[in-house]
This record gives sequence, structure tokens and C-alpha cells, in this order.
Amino acid sequence: MKFIKHLNGKTWKAVIDVKWWPNQKKAVEVAGDYLDAKKDQQAMIRMPTGTGKTVVIATLAQLLEDYQRVLVVAPWENLVGQLEREISAKLWTKLGESTSLATRPTMVFTPVGLNAALKKVQQAGVLVCTNQTLQALRKNNAASNDCGSGRRSHW
Repeated sequence: MKFIKHLNGKTWKAVIDVKWWPNQKKAVEVAGDYLDAKKDQQAMIRMPTGTGKTVVIATLAQLLEDYQRVLVVAPWENLVGQLEREISAKLWTKLGESTSLATRPTMVFTPVGLNAALKKVQQAGVLVCTNQTLQALRKNNAASNDCGSGRRSHW
């Protein structure tokens, strides 16, 4: 797992070793190794409440060099906004690392807003949505294909 360049002369591994909790470091390592081994797959971060899932998700979404565009899916709408704020800026400010990286654009989207979100994040960014958004997109895509339109969504 390779991290992007730290803008203040350190390495992200050194920062993570000092500032992240042991369980967060382990979760980042396990998820990163899994993603590196299975490039065409996704990873689910499942940890108990209060153990630092947001830090792990933000680390994977913003700091991994080989994953420029990331999709983060949350089970509830209220978590989507929280994740967007934390991943894009708030977490990095709390950790004293806001000047250490140029955060990738982070955008919440709904089925109607997917194209605008893709334009905003382009090839390097973080898209955040709910499970329901993905289900609606899949349903819309299936309906389009059933109608013979030949249109397909490409992520």
C-alpha cells in the first residue's frame, strides 16, 4: 500500500504511526492489503461504534496513491453528510494535518446528481452516497437496459 506524498516533509506512514489508534492502523493496513491484492474489488469497513471508522475511511479515501477515485457508501443519509465533511476537511483539521495534503474533491450524490458528481471529482476524488442511492441507480440502469435503450452507467 502506497500513500500519497505528505506536503510537510514527513511520510503518511510516520504520521499514522503516531496519531492513529492501534485498531485504526490495523484496519487501514488490512483494508489496504486487501485492496492491493484484489484490485477489482471493494472493501467494507465494519468496526464497533466509537472505534474510529471515519479515520480509517478517510485515510483510505484520501491517502492511498493507487486509488484516485473512491466510492464511500453509508447506510443512512445523515452519515453521508458527516462523512463528506470529515473526509474532505474536518478530520484533517482535527488531526493537525490540514496543510499536509491537498484533499481530493469530495461530493455527496443522489441518483439524479451522479453525472454532476462525476464531473466534479473527475479522475481523482471521493464520491459519497447511501445504499439506497446505489439501489436506485442499479434499478434505473436495469430499467434502461430492459427498454432496449442500450444506455449503461459507467463509473
